[in-house]
Amino acid sequence: VLGELYKVDDFTLRQLDRLEGHPDFYRREDIWVYDSVEGVQVKAQAYVYVGNLKKEYCQKVKVY
Repeated sequence: VLGELYKVDDFTLRQLDRLEGHPDFYRREDIWVYDSVEGVQVKAQAYVYVGNLKKEYCQKVKVY
């Protein structure tokens, strides 16, 4: 999955938590990602949906 990495301060992180509905709708979790700019793996945080998704919304897609 392609994405973007941002370094944010505590205030901004709290605002993002509120925007994402953490922890009721999305939960913030530590993950490891590859930083293609620096060429290294880094620990980051991602918001993970905690609800139930309907199977028709979770179709496998081709690699692009």
